[in-house]
Amino acid sequence: AYVLSEPEGGAAQAVIIATGSEVQLALQAQQLLAAENIRVRVVSMPSTSVFDRQSDEVQAAVLPDNIPRIAVEMGSSDGWWKYGVSAVVGIDRFGDSAPAPVLFEHFGFTAANVAATIADLDTALAAARADDATQHAQDMACNTLQNLRWADIDGDGRLETAVDETGRSTGAVPTWADKSGRANHASAPS
Repeated sequence: AYVLSEPEGGAAQAVIIATGSEVQLALQAQQLLAAENIRVRVVSMPSTSVFDRQSDEVQAAVLPDNIPRIAVEMGSSDGWWKYGVSAVVGIDRFGDSAPAPVLFEHFGFTAANVAATIADLDTALAAARADDATQHAQDMACNTLQNLRWADIDGDGRLETAVDETGRSTGAVPTWADKSGRANHASAPS
């Protein structure tokens, strides 16, 4: 296997692995995705058994671990999962008969379907990255609140607000406050 085409404008965000006649389909999908600002590497893998004998370094250079990949093969999808693909555009049944263009459309062997498969992965990954970013922001906010000192500013023996290292109120309300907004001392930190 080898890198047949790299995307323009930056590092690849996904990989399409193709063999034989599917390579042209992968290249067409790469162009469609470039128009949507999704950068895709196209890998030609004419022989999986030869690729399997390559060193780990060579395999990692062709199929990086940190980006999603799909395979396109007008045949069984079984052999592709070992390459860490997220999807395979393939055929896992037999017995259909029609002119080739009709079958290609029927089984999704179109540049538009291959591009949509990658775009769906990209959308799912973007959502996951956004969820990770949201979780990170929440974790950071929680860590910030945990590092604040809590103060009783009105002298009633309840913790009403967080203070920073200078003793100034940050405006943060204790998360252990009751419905009235007053601190619930049973769950307040000591």
